[in-house]
Amino acid sequence: MQTRRQLELLYRTRRVIFPLLCFAFIYYSVFFFNSTQILVSDALNKDTEKNKETTQSRTEKNQYNFLEGIDGGVLPIRRFTIYGGVHIQDHDIDNEQDALQTCNSFCLELDNCDAREYKEQINITRTCRLFQNNIKDSIECQQAPNNNKHNAVGFEQRRARVLKSSLQPSDTPRHQKILYILHFHHEILPHAFSKIMKEVLPRSWIAELIDLVVITPKEVRLNVYGIDAAEEISSLINPFAPIRDRDSGELVSVRGANGHMSLPITMTKFPDYAGYLLVNDDATLKLWDLDRKVWFNDKAWGTFTPHEYGEQIWFPRIMRKRPPFGKYWWSWYNLDSGTVRYHKNATRSNFDAALDAMNELCEPDTKITQNLKSSQVEEFCTNRTRNILRPFYNSGGKADILYVPGTELGSNIAKAMTLFGEHDVMMEIAYPMVLSVVAQKEEVLEMPLCDGSATELDFENYFELKRKDKV
Repeated sequence: MQTRRQLELLYRTRRVIFPLLCFAFIYYSVFFFNSTQILVSDALNKDTEKNKETTQSRTEKNQYNFLEGIDGGVLPIRRFTIYGGVHIQDHDIDNEQDALQTCNSFCLELDNCDAREYKEQINITRTCRLFQNNIKDSIECQQAPNNNKHNAVGFEQRRARVLKSSLQPSDTPRHQKILYILHFHHEILPHAFSKIMKEVLPRSWIAELIDLVVITPKEVRLNVYGIDAAEEISSLINPFAPIRDRDSGELVSVRGANGHMSLPITMTKFPDYAGYLLVNDDATLKLWDLDRKVWFNDKAWGTFTPHEYGEQIWFPRIMRKRPPFGKYWWSWYNLDSGTVRYHKNATRSNFDAALDAMNELCEPDTKITQNLKSSQVEEFCTNRTRNILRPFYNSGGKADILYVPGTELGSNIAKAMTLFGEHDVMMEIAYPMVLSVVAQKEEVLEMPLCDGSATELDFENYFELKRKDKV
């Protein structure tokens, strides 16, 4: 009897224990498998991270501090390609480190080299193409196909010189002077140039304060326009040409759309001035009414209207025949990047270009955000998704005059202008965006502006109550 009870107890115990043992076996098997999987996964992650670090290290060797100048006062400009001129040499670059600088050195070593284009195809080749300027077929550049960031052009600007007043003491150092940048959207008209040089500027010239540099779309010999100099001197060039439709060859852009690039091009070639004053050929600045201590100090200013800005979500591009030609209220956002006239769908829209530029500005590699306050970074980068454009404007402003100090603020503005220029954002969109993002309200002066619509020179203060107050 006792044996039977013992057998029943053993049987019942086995019915309970055996499933528990099976469950335990399965559980620990799964745990062990998962643990092994986690360990393998961790190992793979470590290998992946190691590969990433190696790739990143290799990439960093290839990179230069873009948005900044290199040897010879050359500003590398990505996302563009050279056409025109005389193609004189090609070089393949094997050295991963300082590849762009190597390409630049090839050009500097040749007396007849005026421009170079660096092309990098990932894991394939690095090519350096050298060009000589030609009066009949001047060197210019346009957006690279697909806005390829691995294209970088640079212009040596060998013959460009700063012009100085004969009344200015020869030993006045740059850091005590302002460089006046006279930007021509189009080729120089001799009569207009002569009037500016012989009448407008001399009457407003502050001899001890201002040097002058002329910047044009194509290189122009200034000696032929009455500039008295022992050597041959030329204008700086802002070589961004009107965009042509790649199929029909029809112009779909206009000169001057990238006028803001004249600022970083000049600052790179002629550094160390106390400030830089960019004035377009269709604007006149009443220099004689400007107090040097107020207007040529450590604050930025310009003729753009710093409207209160908002934000706008991205929409797929829709081309319409009537203004505003697309989804956005301000028609310029809907038109092809780099222009405010055509909507041929030959390039991205200005909105797409501005959004791409803002997203890249927020990346650490640009080194722009490291000079901003945390509140600026949060507003324009951290608290903004990549499909939302902020700042966004519902109407346009002017982009005829811009002053930046030769300080860290001016340098940061120039970097941002370069970035927006590389993305081919129309300048009258780029100006207010850059100043809103990079400069604090207290770092910007409000410039009275006459927009030409009044019958009298009534300088209305557009800025009162129109700039958004930040808490």
